[in-house]
Amino acid sequence: MLKFDDKTSYAFEDYFTKENFPDVYKQASDLIKSFERMFNK
Repeated sequence: MLKFDDKTSYAFEDYFTKENFPDVYKQASDLIKSFERMFNK
């Protein structure tokens, strides 16, 4: 859970969705794929 100063809470998965952060999600996916390539050599 993420808590914000206005006393509301968001579930991490609900807040950081593909729709809200498409670029961040894509960058994270690319990063994970590049790590997988590194470790699978």
